[in-house]
Amino acid sequence: RSFTSAMRIFLESFRLPGEAQKIERIMHCFANTYYEKNKLSSSDGSGGQLKSADAAFILAYATIMLNTDQHNSSVKRRMTIDDFVRNNRGINDNEDVPREFLEEIFSSISSVEIRMSDEAGISALTDVHWDEALDTYGVTHPEHFDGADSLLVLPGDIRILDEEVFHIAWASAITAASVSFEESRDANPAQKSLEGFQSVAKCASALRLSPATDACISTLCKSTAIRSGPLIGATFKFGTNVKSQMATVALFGVARQCADWIRFDGWRPLVGVLLRLHALNILPKKFEQSIGGYGPDLVHPNGDPLPPSPLIPSWWASNSEEDVKAKNRNSIPDPSKPKPKTGFLASFLGVGSSEIQSNEPKEKEPPVFLRLATPEEREAEALAKKCILDCHVDDLLVNETRFLRSEALTSLAMTISDAALKVVKEGLPIQSSGDTDIDGRASPNAAAETANLGPPLFEVNSGKGQGALRVPEDQEAAVRECVAAFCIDLLCELTLRNRDRLALVWPHCHDTVMRVLAWASVPPGLLERAVVAVLRVAVRLLHREEIRKDVLRALNLLVKLPPQASLAVSVPIASGVYQMVKVHSQNIESTQGWHAILSLVESCSRHPPPASNIGYEALCYLLRKNPSPIKLTPETFSPLLDAVLAYATAPTLVSLSCLDLLCNLASRIPSLLPMIEPKTSDEPVIGSVGWAELWGPLLRGFATLAREPRGDVRNHALLLLERVIATGGSEEFLSAPDWKACFDTILFPLLRDIFAGDFLSSDGLSSTDETIDEEADTEFELSVKKTRLRSVMLISKTFLQHHAAMAAGLQTDEFLEIWLGALNIFNQALQSASAETSHVPPSKADNDLLAEHIPEAVKNILLVMAANGLLSPGGEPLWGATREAVKMWLTDFDEILGVTN
Repeated sequence: RSFTSAMRIFLESFRLPGEAQKIERIMHCFANTYYEKNKLSSSDGSGGQLKSADAAFILAYATIMLNTDQHNSSVKRRMTIDDFVRNNRGINDNEDVPREFLEEIFSSISSVEIRMSDEAGISALTDVHWDEALDTYGVTHPEHFDGADSLLVLPGDIRILDEEVFHIAWASAITAASVSFEESRDANPAQKSLEGFQSVAKCASALRLSPATDACISTLCKSTAIRSGPLIGATFKFGTNVKSQMATVALFGVARQCADWIRFDGWRPLVGVLLRLHALNILPKKFEQSIGGYGPDLVHPNGDPLPPSPLIPSWWASNSEEDVKAKNRNSIPDPSKPKPKTGFLASFLGVGSSEIQSNEPKEKEPPVFLRLATPEEREAEALAKKCILDCHVDDLLVNETRFLRSEALTSLAMTISDAALKVVKEGLPIQSSGDTDIDGRASPNAAAETANLGPPLFEVNSGKGQGALRVPEDQEAAVRECVAAFCIDLLCELTLRNRDRLALVWPHCHDTVMRVLAWASVPPGLLERAVVAVLRVAVRLLHREEIRKDVLRALNLLVKLPPQASLAVSVPIASGVYQMVKVHSQNIESTQGWHAILSLVESCSRHPPPASNIGYEALCYLLRKNPSPIKLTPETFSPLLDAVLAYATAPTLVSLSCLDLLCNLASRIPSLLPMIEPKTSDEPVIGSVGWAELWGPLLRGFATLAREPRGDVRNHALLLLERVIATGGSEEFLSAPDWKACFDTILFPLLRDIFAGDFLSSDGLSSTDETIDEEADTEFELSVKKTRLRSVMLISKTFLQHHAAMAAGLQTDEFLEIWLGALNIFNQALQSASAETSHVPPSKADNDLLAEHIPEAVKNILLVMAANGLLSPGGEPLWGATREAVKMWLTDFDEILGVTN
């Protein structure tokens, strides 16, 4: 027998006494016995390596010291093999023990500790002890079989029976360990019982037996007693129960050790314990905040973190101290503000609509079981948190999941998904939107779908008749919302951590989030976390083709959120969209995907800052970056145009910038025209398809902004509209029918509105006074005059530039209709100019350029038309109709065209 095997059998069969003299006598007995059985044999020279009992005695003491050195946590610098050999020089009757002999001892002791019998527990059953036990009961190893009578001769490789033996014994071993733990009254027996669980789990992991691992995890979960009893008082009960804490540490230790072989039956009770710890708010704060915030993905465009969500109660563990302070400041009522009104938004989100709009929702009080008033309760909470901190929950559920086997990871994701749906559907006031599933198909048996999820993993009020220990119903809903949101956060983090194995995790995360978003009503905190999960995955992984369709499909659900819900989560949506277009715009190829993103950008314009500001930044990034990130097509042109126009009603600087974005869109239309497919429907279309789908909507957008009450925006819109028509409206792009449609549907109605003046008012001017003073009134009048002058210049230059093409491509009566329409506009402008002169001071009336410009512009048009042969004496009906239209304000018509009577 080897020296270390003999030492283990000897020392692990009893506990050494504390007196040095007794230890010396005991070790002398060991040394004498070992030497006698292993002394050198002169016959074959294959005996022991030690020459005397004294050498065995000294080496035994050295081995005990080595065992302490290698396995005592207080030793800072541990002995090396060279140190051990050096310390044992000359002990073999003034000679050195062979180095190979010492190296074998060092390797054995450093890898497996020698433990005393009363502290070894089941771990004392090492290979050496098994061999000794087999010899005791007459079981002989084949290499030692000499033909003598034996009860059993083992096969050559004894380990081939390990799995069969374990299959027989593991259930009984778990039961024995459980009963032993329940019956233990102090820490030492309890620790030995927990080591039994650990040994069974270790064997199950080595043999890859998931049922045994799951049973071990499930039994340990019961031993923690965390899931039993009401939530009220649970923190104090756990913090003062040493056995429960020991079982919890053992549970998570076993789970980390054997995580690869845990399946659904093991993850379910473990996740149930985790949800209970989360509800009690005793999970590590850093872990809660790392998965429950916006993460590094959703930030302001300048890199600053987003403001804390007003939808998340301050008692949720994911809030940082700064977030809680900010929420407390916002929750202080302002007596100067009117009392908020409530309506549908109140029933949907549980707060007043004006509160949501001001980002100051009413703060919900924490559940009664989180209100720890006495010093004893707070001390118990501190002990409970310290215990859970030692469990390293974050390593099990987040950090080390990247290394989990596929089956274990899939089972974990499935368990968390089922837990979320079960918690939500059983305890929250959720209304299913017509009992439809996430694809919009009818779900005939939604109740059966919930029942198939199995027994609940989390109960707020477990059992009946608890009386004062029952959590009130309103608080129960709040707790369930918090727990369900935690499940979604976990699924999101699992997805992000396992980006190389998305097929294992993403389907469960996607299914859960889609179901939450598809429900007709959902609590605000849960809604926010589901939205954040979708956006974080989109920002991080939208480039992955295998999940891109699912992510864009989820974004479509965000577009369809009710207005109140969209407002509530507008800030993370705006940030997520900005990050998506910044990072992944080149990867978005589908029209449906761009429609979803651009619709979200447009929806941000309807929300207050910072959502509207961030959405506008996203829009600018798409259109101003060169080359443009967006792959513009005729299908994406319309939603992009709608998004730009949605921000046009923003403050003046943003509106002016939107006009520049419209010019940017106009410059890209020529490249889109070849992509347009001709219409096959029988519906009549005014002008070409290019006009109907591209030029027409764009020019109407300019015309809309040209009706703005704000003079700066209105005049800039007219200037850019004139520029776009002059630079982009050549015959190559717009045909004669297109120009007719432009005049009839856009330019003429715009100028009629401008000169009618119905939308022009001084309300567009900003003033700190309640009334507009005389100076401001004069400024407004000049702004209106400038608008009318620009509008006349627009119509005159446009007609002058394109009248030849219209005359060549239109019927005579169609061209005449456009020409007379322009002359009528000029006539209306002259009448308005003469009417306004009486309202403006004489010093300003001299600067009225409108009356001077119109005759000159008409003269130029007449001369060009005459030079082109379009207007000549006797050329009816154009000549007579023109003379009749201008006779009242252009008396020298014949003289201009050189006609003599």
